[in-house]
Amino acid sequence: SRTKYRFVSSIHGNKDIEAGLAQPRPNNPLPMLCGECPGVVCFLEKNAPHVLPYLASAKSGMAVHAFMNNTRNDNYQEQNNKFVAVAPCADKKLEAARRDLSDGENFDIDLVLTTSQLLEALGGLEKLRCYGEKDNDNRNGDSNDDFLHSAPVSQNHAGSGAYLEYTYRFIAAKYGIMVPSALPYERVRNDDFYQVALTLPEKTIRFSRAYGFRNVQKIANSIKRGDCPYHFVEIMACPSGGCLNGGGQIISEDERSRYDIKRRVERVSSVFHTPTNSIQHLPEDDPNRNLLY
Repeated sequence: SRTKYRFVSSIHGNKDIEAGLAQPRPNNPLPMLCGECPGVVCFLEKNAPHVLPYLASAKSGMAVHAFMNNTRNDNYQEQNNKFVAVAPCADKKLEAARRDLSDGENFDIDLVLTTSQLLEALGGLEKLRCYGEKDNDNRNGDSNDDFLHSAPVSQNHAGSGAYLEYTYRFIAAKYGIMVPSALPYERVRNDDFYQVALTLPEKTIRFSRAYGFRNVQKIANSIKRGDCPYHFVEIMACPSGGCLNGGGQIISEDERSRYDIKRRVERVSSVFHTPTNSIQHLPEDDPNRNLLY
């Protein structure tokens, strides 16, 4: 689930940024860039290698789950089990093929399907609706049912993993600072570039959400010049919504303009919004979290 992904990757990332804020040093430079997006990583490797040290050292959620699944099951390969990931973009296939996600003989991830490929494999939208109806009919009481149907604390801009939101709230909680349900984002330059600040007793931490390659380039150039004003950047290659608008996502046949894409992304994004009257939880409160360790 995305909650588990967010917990494992973000907690590791928070340790990175805490260390950097406490004692900046060459091996812990700021700003820290979220390294979840393989499109961004490939772009930086080829075009801006000077930015690579700024990427968070945490593995992506997909890589974390694959690694832990393989290492916790000693007979995984012998049983001929396969690990299949469903992702919003084809670049996740490139990530799965990286040498650092293998033991030299076998890859941690056997197959990556985009959401559109999964829909095709299931037989199309009509059959998917049938599966959903059967799932609702067969749903039975679960001890964790309240948790599964509650909402994560992140409300806005959570469609790409909510790394900024979670890191912001994590640091605020460490200092006992109350945070509103919706963070006070400020639009910068364009609709894919937002910033927000967190004021601590001794300093102000500045966060940014930069989506799309034009904003990736702006962040990379500002780091090269030495004038990047941010401490943490959630950076994604896909514009107009990040992962929600990934190249492998399911699209409607009648989408013909950027306005149509924007409306679709807004509809999907609403799934990640936290209703004011819903039960809210933190990822680390997930009762299934111990299954990861």
